[in-house]
Amino acid sequence: MDANPRYRKSQAMLARAERVIPLGSQTFSKSRVVYPANAAPLFVTHGKGAHVWDVDGNEYVDFVNGLLPVVLGYDDVDVTAAVIEQLKSGVYARSFPARRWCASARTAATPPAAPCASRARIPAATA
Repeated sequence: MDANPRYRKSQAMLARAERVIPLGSQTFSKSRVVYPANAAPLFVTHGKGAHVWDVDGNEYVDFVNGLLPVVLGYDDVDVTAAVIEQLKSGVYARSFPARRWCASARTAATPPAAPCASRARIPAATA
């Protein structure tokens, strides 16, 4: 990826992630090779409605819809209230989106099963 000051934090985080995860992502469909360089977010911090923001503060319209049909958009008032109520019960879903840098940190801290492996990908079902 070209050095672009608009994506300074994203590029640093991608370099770190790629040291331990092939293509810097747990799934190919979320990797940097799927999206145009300097035109799509690499690490999203939050969303509101149809918009998402990356770690560098750049705002995007999420035409990908979080890889799923996000019909109501991000942070819908009714959905958020229902999730908060569910969380109060102490039960949560493993399917909530996780930030990729958490996965890269977890992978870096996990000793490889095969000493010859320089990088690893942890399937979402076990992460």
